[in-house]
Amino acid sequence: MNDGIKVRFDELKNIWLEETKDYSKIRHIIAHPSYEDIIDIGPAALPLIIADLKEGLRTDPPIIHNWFFALQKMTNENPVPVNEWGDLQQMAQRWILWAEKSFEKKEIEKVNS
Repeated sequence: MNDGIKVRFDELKNIWLEETKDYSKIRHIIAHPSYEDIIDIGPAALPLIIADLKEGLRTDPPIIHNWFFALQKMTNENPVPVNEWGDLQQMAQRWILWAEKSFEKKEIEKVNS
């Protein structure tokens, strides 16, 4: 992981969380410029987002940041069934499982190429 990307991600994440903490509408939260800048980082941000979801699940109570639109935009995928939309803990778990399978598949492809 490029340290510069992690530093930039952390800066953007902190700005995004601070400036949207009082927002109630998801469309405003995900339209924030820092959130959009994180999406622009591209695939390099995926492990950082997944790590943030894992960290959020470990807190008591869980604190799940709404990365789901960014993940969909960056991957063109959505592993969350419609009946689980809105359950942030379940959504986070689905994306973590997706990432584990996806990253594992990429490692296998590297070995086989």
